[in-house]
Amino acid sequence: GSAWTNSSNLYVGSSGTGTMTISNGGSVSSVLGTLGDAVGSDGTVSVTGAGSTWTNSSALYVGDEGDGTLTISSGGSVSNTSGRIARLAGSTGTATVTGSGSTWTNTGVLYVADSGDGTLTVSDGGSVSSGGEVNIGYAAGTTGAATVTGQNSSLSMTGNLAVGYDGAGGLTISDGGSVSNNLSFIAVDAAVTASVTVTGAGSTWTNAEELSVGRGGIGTMTVSDGAVVRDTNGIIGYN
Repeated sequence: GSAWTNSSNLYVGSSGTGTMTISNGGSVSSVLGTLGDAVGSDGTVSVTGAGSTWTNSSALYVGDEGDGTLTISSGGSVSNTSGRIARLAGSTGTATVTGSGSTWTNTGVLYVADSGDGTLTVSDGGSVSSGGEVNIGYAAGTTGAATVTGQNSSLSMTGNLAVGYDGAGGLTISDGGSVSNNLSFIAVDAAVTASVTVTGAGSTWTNAEELSVGRGGIGTMTVSDGAVVRDTNGIIGYN
C-alpha cells in the first residue's frame, strides 16, 4: 500500500543521475514521466513484482535529452498515454518488459527510437500494447530495435507498425513471441534499410490488413523454423 503521488511531473535523472525502484506492490503516479531529462543525465526505473505500478496520466519518455532505462518485471505494470524511447536527438533509451503479468500499456502511440537510439525488449511472457501506431526507428539518423521473444510475450497495437520509418529499424519475433497490428511497413523512406525476422514454432506476426516489405526503402523479411506471418495483401517492393 505504499504510494507516492505527484500532482505534476516526475523526473528521474533531471540533470544528474537518478534511480527509482517500485516493488512489492508499491505505486507511483505522476502526470509526465521522464527518465534522463537533460543532456548528460541518466535515469533508471525498475517496476517489479505483482501489484507494483507506475501510472502517468500523460506521456512517458525513456531518454529525453539524456539516457533512460526502464525495466518492468515479475508482474509490474506501467501505463501512460504516448510512450517515447529516446525522444530527442542524442538520447539513448532502453525499455525491457519481462515475465508473466508484466505490462506496459500505452493508450496512444509508441516510438522506439523517436529522435535518438532506442531498444525495446519484450520477453518471458511480458506484454506491451499501444492504442495507436508503433514506429521503430522514426527520425532520420536514428536506430531502433525491438525484440519480442518467448511464449506469451506480445507487442500489440490498434494502429499501424512501421519498422524503419525515416531511421534504421529492426524487429525480431522469436521462440513463441507474437506481434499484432493493422497495416505494417518495412523501410518506409527511400533512404532507409530495415528488417524483420520471425523465427521459431509458435512465433507469429499478424497484420489485420496489408504488409509492405520495402515501402520506399530496402526492406527484408525472414520467416523461418515454423514461424507464421499473416496479412491480407502482401507486397514486396511497394515503391
